[in-house]
Amino acid sequence: MVKYWNPANDTAQSFLTHYRPTALEAANDPRHVQDHTQVQSAFVTDLSDQICWTTPQVKLWAFGHTHFNCDFKDSQTGKQVVANQKGYRKAEVLIFDGTKVVTVEVGSQPRYSTGN
Repeated sequence: MVKYWNPANDTAQSFLTHYRPTALEAANDPRHVQDHTQVQSAFVTDLSDQICWTTPQVKLWAFGHTHFNCDFKDSQTGKQVVANQKGYRKAEVLIFDGTKVVTVEVGSQPRYSTGN
């Protein structure tokens, strides 16, 4: 849980975490959606109700640990959610992109003014 966040700060933020921060289906390996073995909690901490997830200043959240790759925009917050994981040598993720570059859109308004 995030205990402090300054939503008045208009600086674009990016988060890089080890664990998956959302239970959204697009961030979940379809083979593990049902969670029959009840191991989801070892791979995800659902932050969807926390200010660190809901604030519009967070433009990008990248994560690892799941061995599942995704790249999508959360329809509720507009943030880009990315995982580009190579996996283990014997079980590499087939869609890993070693040349992937993620560009974060920070808005069209200038951040600083040099006027009178």
